[in-house]
Amino acid sequence: MLNVLLVSPNQERAPDPVPPIGAAYVADAARRAGHAVRIADACFDGPTFPGHLARELDELRPDVVGLSLRNVDNTTLFGTESYVPAYREVARVVREHAPRAKLVLGGSAFTLFPHALLEALGADHGIAGEGEAQFVALLDRLDGSAEQPPEGLLWGVPSDLGPRARPARDLVDLARYHREGGSTNLQTKRGCAFQCSYCSYPALEGARIRTRRPEDVVDEIEGVLREHGIDCFFFVDSVFNVPPDHAVGICDEIVRRNLEITWSAYLSPAAVTARLFESMARSGCRSVDFGTDAASPATLVALRKGFGVEDVRLASALCREHGIKFSHSLVLGGPGETWSTLDETVANVVATEPTAVVAVAGVRLHPGTELAARAIAEGQVAHGAIGLEPVFYVSEAVRDGLLDRLAGIGKRHRNWFIPGITPPVPEPLRARLRARGAEGPLWEQLSRGASR
Repeated sequence: MLNVLLVSPNQERAPDPVPPIGAAYVADAARRAGHAVRIADACFDGPTFPGHLARELDELRPDVVGLSLRNVDNTTLFGTESYVPAYREVARVVREHAPRAKLVLGGSAFTLFPHALLEALGADHGIAGEGEAQFVALLDRLDGSAEQPPEGLLWGVPSDLGPRARPARDLVDLARYHREGGSTNLQTKRGCAFQCSYCSYPALEGARIRTRRPEDVVDEIEGVLREHGIDCFFFVDSVFNVPPDHAVGICDEIVRRNLEITWSAYLSPAAVTARLFESMARSGCRSVDFGTDAASPATLVALRKGFGVEDVRLASALCREHGIKFSHSLVLGGPGETWSTLDETVANVVATEPTAVVAVAGVRLHPGTELAARAIAEGQVAHGAIGLEPVFYVSEAVRDGLLDRLAGIGKRHRNWFIPGITPPVPEPLRARLRARGAEGPLWEQLSRGASR
């Protein structure tokens, strides 16, 4: 048996703090394999976290320290912030206070930039992709029950999503996450079959969708209700409503068990039906965030979204019909964007009467995506330049003047949030809303009034 400390150094709390579900899944797998596991979570510690981590390392004296890296940066064109310096500091503290421990990297950020982060943080091992099975195999080798593993990069393998696999929520302060974040995250599947030109999800989870049995998902919901008294959830699947019958099956199972919960999820406008929304509303769905990206035919094609403007209108109408609040997430300035298509997207989205809109400027490029290849072919970036330092794709047709145009949109439409341009939610207001019992995504409460 090894002493294992998993570290979640993520401190991003906008728009809401998110429990480290990836680290918790890995912790569950390692614990079921017989190892002693703890999680050190930086989310609520701010600048004091390195000191807290040092004391925990001194106390635990771990054999293995795993860093679960969620994001490389905030993916914001106007106001970019890199998280790599903070990760370097965490790695330094580990080396100083646990010099004999093996340092292992993992998480979504590491999967996107494995070689660069291994070098930047000086780790012994890194696991790219799903980490549960590979991390346990690595621990077995380090424990002497198998041959010694090679130093450096290891590739994860698809993990068992059966009924035994549950995130180790007892190792994180779930009550505080719920109190300050408004919901508890759940995963019902892995993999994404969509082929959006910029998206990294297929690289993270694969293109083949692997679903959990609806009964197992709802068993987990019941467990959280019983053990933690939490009744508000967020399905963190890249797209909850694909496959549609799987989503309906989960909703129907919640209804069958007569569970009094509320929930939110990410949805695609590509697969919406009246039957789906009826089931969602009956099972407690309070809001959804559509990964719309655009509402102009030309940019939807360039982004390879797989749906059209009429699908966006239908999805929005079904939300209004069933009393479900909804947000559209948009990408403005991406491939194929012109001032005409941008104006068309804005007009079409406003016409859907959304509760809120979250719009980002440009696209943070990730290696291996279709858009990265396009950016290189267009001469926007040099080959090999897409790495830890954030690089963004912005359509040449709107590059000059995009900041001013988006600032004007934010002023005209008060329920639009544009990171780096519109003011962030003040922390005191966020705290007051949560203290009053506001649950679910914060945009539900912060629509900032109607468009003008």
